[in-house]
Amino acid sequence: MTCTATGPTGNPRVEQSRAVHTDADRESEHRYACSICGDSVTLTAPGNVTGRFDWFRHVDGTRDCSATDATGALHREAIELVMQRVSAIVGDPDLVEPETRVDGDDRFVTVDVHADSQHSPVAVEIFTAASHMHLRRRLSTLFDAGYSVFIVLAVNGRYRPRRVEQYLQRVSSVPVTVGRFTPHGTSTASSHESVDRGASAGSGAGGAGRVSLGTQLSRHVVDVDAITTPRLPAYMV
Repeated sequence: MTCTATGPTGNPRVEQSRAVHTDADRESEHRYACSICGDSVTLTAPGNVTGRFDWFRHVDGTRDCSATDATGALHREAIELVMQRVSAIVGDPDLVEPETRVDGDDRFVTVDVHADSQHSPVAVEIFTAASHMHLRRRLSTLFDAGYSVFIVLAVNGRYRPRRVEQYLQRVSSVPVTVGRFTPHGTSTASSHESVDRGASAGSGAGGAGRVSLGTQLSRHVVDVDAITTPRLPAYMV
């Protein structure tokens, strides 16, 4: 986890319990809270992000308690790079939030990255070391709530992106590409697969982290009713 968003999302299905905020609140540096210690953190403007774990900083200047291996540094880096990528797409960083609860018709999921847009809300699900993806529940809930979804996998994570793509073809109406996350310090030669060129966030020499988003999934693309163990491996269902 990275932080807990305390501002509004603009979507009626997203965490109805959140308090109503004024325009002044949206500009406040106290819009986010650290998910580890609960103290206020500020969101860095995309143009000022210069390195790993630069997106969120404690307002009081104390050390970032999320930037440790004990709290999932690999997943944290993926979330921050995805937020940078999605912010560039929607054109407004204020519309992009991490760790957001989304309610469907009869269940809810917590997505890694959430974004409102003029057309429809977008969710990004990131998989680095999780043993199960639970795609049937996650995708059906998000589709019910009107979301389109991107799936991003770490290139050196538990499951290989290309293998996941091959399985997704069994339940998809079009060729599907999943997003790739290459962690900071990982060379192309040492990773299972390279990141798609021209569709990644993060730059610079020396093994900077990179991410691509892949195919934008919707109910028209994926048949969630077909996501069953006879067709897909148990870790995906």
